[in-house]
Amino acid sequence: MDMTPLIDLVFLLVTFFLLTVNLTDADQNERIRLPTSELAKPVETEPIQRLTLQITDVGTVIFGTKEYAFDGLRSLLESEKAFFQGRRTNPRDVQIVIRGDARGETGNVLEVLYLTQELGFGECKLRATTE
Repeated sequence: MDMTPLIDLVFLLVTFFLLTVNLTDADQNERIRLPTSELAKPVETEPIQRLTLQITDVGTVIFGTKEYAFDGLRSLLESEKAFFQGRRTNPRDVQIVIRGDARGETGNVLEVLYLTQELGFGECKLRATTE
């Protein structure tokens, strides 16, 4: 039996899925509902290093796959800063992406902003959806 057409079909399917999958949403949690804004615009360029912090409506922070209380956030960010310094990366070159839930308190987002500035990280980006 000639397997050439079947192999061609498999390669076409693999190519199709690789071209259509969106890997940029891999660090997003479905529990977070972003606020809407008329000023929201798509990301123009991706930074070399990025940390995504997701603030829930109950006041906890999701980093990666784990959920942390605000009192443990400082030690988490300090260990991330040490990790980047160990890799000879300046923490100022690391972009912090904050995805705050629209139902949460604004003060939690501000607390994270102040903490990242205090620890010497680079620019912070707030995420929102368009109306």
